[in-house]
Amino acid sequence: LSEGFAEYAGAMYLQARHPGNREFLSLMKQLRDRVLERGGFGGWHEGPQVAPIWLGYRCSSFDSPASYQNLVYAKGAYILHMLRNQMHDYQSGSDARFSEMMRDYVTTFAGLDDSTDDFLRSVEKHLHMPMAWFFEQWVYGTQVPRFEYRWNRYQKTDGRWMVKGQIDQFDTDPPFRVFMPITLEFSAGRRTFVQEINGVHTEFETPAFEIEPKNVIFNDYFTVLCR
Repeated sequence: LSEGFAEYAGAMYLQARHPGNREFLSLMKQLRDRVLERGGFGGWHEGPQVAPIWLGYRCSSFDSPASYQNLVYAKGAYILHMLRNQMHDYQSGSDARFSEMMRDYVTTFAGLDDSTDDFLRSVEKHLHMPMAWFFEQWVYGTQVPRFEYRWNRYQKTDGRWMVKGQIDQFDTDPPFRVFMPITLEFSAGRRTFVQEINGVHTEFETPAFEIEPKNVIFNDYFTVLCR
């Protein structure tokens, strides 16, 4: 994960240097495409199924020399991006928990030979929940989920608006557990809530709003590595 740390630190600097997220989200899309691509970028690459990132240099082979660069750097950074957004407070816009975790981790293991399990324990400490499932999916595994979604908005008898929908998951066995941000756009402003997905089919319903939502954006901020 060390190269993923460096790659994502650069992405966060880009985000801080260029407010508005346009450049940052463009970079995250590039990282996603690098993980999923077939061919290109310095040599043939078969996508994430080539190897889990914990193999490090061993991700590369004679047949797929670009795999180390694509997977360890790009997927490693994306794993931190997913953790950051799972810790993000969408109401206040605060990344305080993620920043605190990273400072704690760097301080605790400065100059030491830390391991992926050490990082897992640090993540659990700051998220206050077991996270072995996350590392099994993204660090030790090679699958990437694909999602399809549908939604409808409707007006309640009291005049308020709600959105109901369904998210279907494919290409993973067993189904992945992810925390998907769903953003509702209004004529003025937007609201984001996080939907946990932990199965083949997930139904969701938003809180009620006084004004009609104009659009619904799934996987806002390129939060989840997926198709």
